[in-house]
Amino acid sequence: MEGYTYFFTYEETLPHRRRDFWSLPCALGADLSQGDDFCAFTFLFPLSNGTFGIKTRCYISSLTLMKLPGAMRIKYDQFLEEGSLMVLECTVLDMMDVFDDLDKFIQDCQYDVRCFGFDPYNAKEFVTRWEQENGPFGIEKVIQGSKTESVPLGELKTLSEERMLIFDQELMCFTMGNAITLEDTNGNRKTNTRTCMIIYGFRTRKWAGTAPLRE
Repeated sequence: MEGYTYFFTYEETLPHRRRDFWSLPCALGADLSQGDDFCAFTFLFPLSNGTFGIKTRCYISSLTLMKLPGAMRIKYDQFLEEGSLMVLECTVLDMMDVFDDLDKFIQDCQYDVRCFGFDPYNAKEFVTRWEQENGPFGIEKVIQGSKTESVPLGELKTLSEERMLIFDQELMCFTMGNAITLEDTNGNRKTNTRTCMIIYGFRTRKWAGTAPLRE
């Protein structure tokens, strides 16, 4: 039966103890499709015991922050305090400013980014610079839709049920708790892009998982 459903159970969204994943290899997923006021990046770290570490870093404009209703503003303040959400002083996000901040974050954490998965919508400027500075190897374009989303969504669900997705950020807990998918009569699933824009963190993690790590 076709319909929308929350993807993760409450137990699957509970955070793990804090970990840094300093200097570890990872895949990076990017969602720039709302680049005028919000974009999200997620790092996926394959660990030796078969689990996957997760860190996310999102960006919004100061104008977007000012327009948030009271209850949502309180949530965003929590994300700002933990460092998973960054606010850039602007009306419209400049992708080069986002790139500079993300690049500094990667260097500070010494993350070894092996591959880069992205949704192509609104991503040309960012991806072009990424390729110029990091080379074309490992760049994976992932088109949205049930054909590309069903398999990684199924894999993520299995991992989350076994508590093998290791995350500690409140932003990731929130996005997982609000992740909604549409399932058709054939069992194919895709994320609902009409839900609140914070869910881009969830979609980004999925793309990071789709871009395969290479030795």
